[in-house]
Amino acid sequence: MKLSFLLATLAVGNGLNIVATVGSFLSIRKLRIKVEEIGLFLGKSVVITCWGQKFRIGCIPTGTSVKYDVEDFRSRTTVERVGAYLSGPLVLAMIALAILGPTQALHHFSSGFRQLPMGALHPVSIGQALIADGQKIYLSSVWMWMGILAAKGTAASFIPFASINAGQLVQELFRLYDERGLGSWIVTVSALLNIGMFTLWAFAMIRYAVG
Repeated sequence: MKLSFLLATLAVGNGLNIVATVGSFLSIRKLRIKVEEIGLFLGKSVVITCWGQKFRIGCIPTGTSVKYDVEDFRSRTTVERVGAYLSGPLVLAMIALAILGPTQALHHFSSGFRQLPMGALHPVSIGQALIADGQKIYLSSVWMWMGILAAKGTAASFIPFASINAGQLVQELFRLYDERGLGSWIVTVSALLNIGMFTLWAFAMIRYAVG
């Protein structure tokens, strides 16, 4: 039962991530910026072309990205650039609102700012306890569980210095484009912390599965 729940969590989490990536892709295309490549998953990859768009598909089922013309993107207004970054999380927020309603969606979104980093910092205690709570909700109502995942995914996009999205958003807001300056440092630290948080949550899930 634990394994099937964890596999379902990974599958739905990746599905939500892909939907958010589609939102980002459409937002960037709406600005008439060339999208060079859409990345699905990590690790060793293959490149295919469908509908005139290049896709890079990795072997590790997590993570997505949209590669675009950076110079063209940076020439746009701050509102346009920030809007493009917010489009993915906005899609997740709309899913959470549709399933949970405003009150519950806001509750699970706001609590995610505390639960996600605390679960990563304490994977054996807090992390496993949160996973166990998630399984109870999953067994009670799959739809509610999906809505909660969407709300937590939205929160994960905005955790300061622990999300690649948040780091890039800060860079765009203040136009910190110097490759060796503060903007680059913020994005790099955000990426490393994001990888660390993902790894610790993966450890918590493994411990929960074998526990």
